[in-house]
Amino acid sequence: VINKADRPEADALYLLIQQLLNFKNSDLWQPKIVKTIATSSEGINQLVEEIQTHTEYLSQDQNLVNLRRTQLKERLIKILHDEITQKLARSASTSFDETINKLESGVWNLSKSVEFLLDQSSQGNK
Repeated sequence: VINKADRPEADALYLLIQQLLNFKNSDLWQPKIVKTIATSSEGINQLVEEIQTHTEYLSQDQNLVNLRRTQLKERLIKILHDEITQKLARSASTSFDETINKLESGVWNLSKSVEFLLDQSSQGNK
């Protein structure tokens, strides 16, 4: 939704959003860009129609269930990533300086550094 579509920048914003949406996988839902001017109710009927169309799409087959599962999976992965990173950083905090020094000096590469930090973390959890 582009509100305040009567402003000069609205057309440029429309084109930019359209370009971004073109990068999406075309097998999935392709949202429509709706221009509105809330103060004059312009475009509101089209917006309501697009919301209804999307609701119908989500209700078909397993679209809504699949969308929710995908979103839950992405959220779970992000939370796990954040938690693991924080725990690793806490348990191996003294090892970070040593690792950085060895990386800077060229003694270790990134793979060796990750292996070392993971090893330090697992020893700290025992």
